[in-house]
Amino acid sequence: MGEFLSPSQCFRTGGVERSKASMRLIGVVILCICSIGVAAWTTAGLTGEVGRYVGTDTCKMCHWKQYRSWAQTRMAKTFQESLDAEQRENPECISCHTTGYRKPGGFESWKQTPQMAGVQCEACHGPGSLYYTDEIMRNRYASMQLGLLEQNEKVCITCHNENSPTFPGPFQFDKHKGVHEHFPLSKWFKEHQYDR
Repeated sequence: MGEFLSPSQCFRTGGVERSKASMRLIGVVILCICSIGVAAWTTAGLTGEVGRYVGTDTCKMCHWKQYRSWAQTRMAKTFQESLDAEQRENPECISCHTTGYRKPGGFESWKQTPQMAGVQCEACHGPGSLYYTDEIMRNRYASMQLGLLEQNEKVCITCHNENSPTFPGPFQFDKHKGVHEHFPLSKWFKEHQYDR
């Protein structure tokens, strides 16, 4: 019925050797396919590349709806509207009223990097140079490995804490989750006496 009458005949004809070679080839192909998917973020990790801030112009290319909504919030205008001239030079103030203060690609000064003033996308989501491409953003794990921050209370309390002169008390992330969904924050600020 079959081509081989006994196991010893199989070895003599090379059937097992061909089968082993085929399996090795299939294994190599699978390994290559898997490697392509992780190449971008492992390369960054191996080289020690540090994420740089890219700014809202880059983010809005894919996230136009979120950008438009954010642009109407007080977070977007917090540098210009919430700080006086003296506060705009104070590192304690501008570290929370700008994006990426004194970090690669981030805010340096109003004269040098005005495009990074205000609390922009990357202030909450992390520097985007390593994860902003469509290919990476489609893979949540890869994005987070390359610097996309998980949205949780730790991100918010970097600035919303007792060091803020207008902090109303313990920050309650669950109560304020809508902030990262880009609803107009003017209402939230008024409810919490943040409005100046």
